[in-house]
Amino acid sequence: GYGPQAFSMDASTSGRFLAFATSSDGIVAHDTDGRDDLFLFDEKTDSVKLIPVGSLYVRDVQISGDAATFAFNGAQVGTVNRIYLVDRVTNTATFVAEVDALASTGQTMRAFSDDGSTVVVQNAEIPAGTGGATTLPTSDLYLYDVDSQSFTAIATGIRTSIGKTAISDDGRFTAFASAAPDITPGDTDDAQDVFIFDRTTGETTNISEMTGHSVDLIDMAGDGSTLLVYTAAPKLTGAGNQYGEILSYDIATGIFTQVTPEGWGAGGSRQASLSDDGNTAALSGREPDWSPIDLNGLYTDIHVLNLG
Repeated sequence: GYGPQAFSMDASTSGRFLAFATSSDGIVAHDTDGRDDLFLFDEKTDSVKLIPVGSLYVRDVQISGDAATFAFNGAQVGTVNRIYLVDRVTNTATFVAEVDALASTGQTMRAFSDDGSTVVVQNAEIPAGTGGATTLPTSDLYLYDVDSQSFTAIATGIRTSIGKTAISDDGRFTAFASAAPDITPGDTDDAQDVFIFDRTTGETTNISEMTGHSVDLIDMAGDGSTLLVYTAAPKLTGAGNQYGEILSYDIATGIFTQVTPEGWGAGGSRQASLSDDGNTAALSGREPDWSPIDLNGLYTDIHVLNLG
């Protein structure tokens, strides 16, 4: 009933706290600036409070599992995007330092670990010595350690878009999708792949190399054990249907397992979510014969699957 929609929202692990950003005025008293503000809803006290972040326009809010820290993309009018962290107790906002302030055209938070330790940062840069704003920026993907305020490079010099990005709860594993051919050696099929970066070993693995088809990342289990991906690649699905399937990927064993039935993509979707332990998946679709109790024709249903 407040007019403009919330631009983003995220809940704490317990479900007590919900952080969200919206330009709606009147949610709290005296908020009349029409700016995209940051709010926190407390389910226990049934209250909403405005988190002070100055004149920033707030996007892509995420909250740590213990609700101690918020992370969001923010910018003032006429400035590039920066990443901000807010301490919920002190209401203190700090920004993530730029990797290269001179070359940067803005940084974007792609993911925030549940333990609040790590931010996945996408940094866009104009290559030095080139044509400035007329040159196509490259993208770099980094991990930012909140405690040490240091960066670890995942992939640099990417000249294609970076798709869905996810991080495990402890910040060890980062998964992302990209069609860039030079992230790992031997990737020459020009199709989008899904990559996993292991912070402990420093290694990046292409889990879908040389399939000849695009592979999309859907979700990662919080414990870093499992991914959900979507693809029509016969090499992975074992079938040549045009619609695509959802598959799970076991990070420890490197094994794909088909989750959805043949032809899922005809009535299914790429909307799915994994439980923290990777044993349960929830997904939406219009497969009328997947469940014996599905009697509503081709209406979209929510399916919960046991993958364990």
